[in-house]
Amino acid sequence: MDSNHKKVLFSRMMDRLKSFKPVNWNDITDALSVVKENAPPLEPFDEAEFFEKVRKGIGFLTFAFGIDGVSIEISKYAQCLQNILSNEEKASIHLIAGDFYSQADSVIKPEWHRFHIPRVNGWLKWDSGVWFDKLFYRDMPEGSPESDEVAVAIWNQAVGLAEKLGAYIAEKDISLLIPVNVNSNPGNLATGMCTVWFLN
Repeated sequence: MDSNHKKVLFSRMMDRLKSFKPVNWNDITDALSVVKENAPPLEPFDEAEFFEKVRKGIGFLTFAFGIDGVSIEISKYAQCLQNILSNEEKASIHLIAGDFYSQADSVIKPEWHRFHIPRVNGWLKWDSGVWFDKLFYRDMPEGSPESDEVAVAIWNQAVGLAEKLGAYIAEKDISLLIPVNVNSNPGNLATGMCTVWFLN
């Protein structure tokens, strides 16, 4: 799939996301179930085709890059993929996160691309802890007006993040997106949710 095709798919995806107006968590759950149930079939590639496809753009998405274990591991994975996939030209590596701390310079190679998306960082660094506090420390019964309000706010954040991430993926012709921690740790539900449309 070339960059132009990605741009067309991205535009269609955003039209669908922006037209959906959930009012509570159940609506969001139903929407995510539809995505899961209607995932497109996997395209068969032989090794050479696969390498050629992903060589143009490999993205790693995480909350933040610093000198922590996750950043160091991503650096190792990125270097391995670059070594395996590079031929006459180096495989293009893209690091995507909510923050890049200065310490990350010691593990991120200069030729790797960095893309900062505000509000992607997790836990207390996700909007200065506003959503972390609401989700983990507030009494928010299921179905309550406050719960519904938070659901809608986080959905809207996810759509906004998907728009930024999708535009970058299409522009840079990224064919392999590797989310790290954003879907396994509940540090930022909006970030985790925004990846769903790119992983199906």
